[in-house]
Amino acid sequence: MVTMKHLSLVAVVVLAWSASSGCAPQCTTEEPAYGGVATDEVWAVLYSARADATEGADAPTFTTPGDGARVSVSSLQFAWDSPLKVASAPLPLPRFAGPRSRRAPSLVDKLFASVVPSAHAHLPPITSDVYLLEVEVPGRACPVAALTSELSFTFEGPAWDEIEAGGGRRTAHLWSAFLTENKVTEGPFVATPLRFDVQL
Repeated sequence: MVTMKHLSLVAVVVLAWSASSGCAPQCTTEEPAYGGVATDEVWAVLYSARADATEGADAPTFTTPGDGARVSVSSLQFAWDSPLKVASAPLPLPRFAGPRSRRAPSLVDKLFASVVPSAHAHLPPITSDVYLLEVEVPGRACPVAALTSELSFTFEGPAWDEIEAGGGRRTAHLWSAFLTENKVTEGPFVATPLRFDVQL
């Protein structure tokens, strides 16, 4: 026999399901692919800062593919130029500064490490220029994204399959920033959007 208690429970389940299925997915939880020294901590920093990005001479510029290009491949490399990469070029080391040799672990160090393993919860903060690349795909709630410290990124495999699905016009967006110990110290900047067509 169906009781009022059973009906209430069913109503709660149906309402919860409809509310969860009717909402757009949270793109803030869909991590990008990573390249270079980029990490998830860096992604969180740049993702939240990109709303303040500015255009202009300090912004990156797409070089590949060309705007309006027709693409028919099994993977796609995006490439760009950036003033931040030039600014972040390392200074040459003085002649007297050579690589420092590490001390070999002692027997006590080895015993301690076997009993108490070292923790690797987070990667160390980075100081580098970083680039957030997003490709909008019609019918997909969240863009296909990549975060890298390099001047290019290649989408391939499942990521490219997502971009290629159905063919047609795609729009790529690119943000850049210089981070010092995972904090934005220059930028963020945003490139002029790139439009290209996927040929099936």
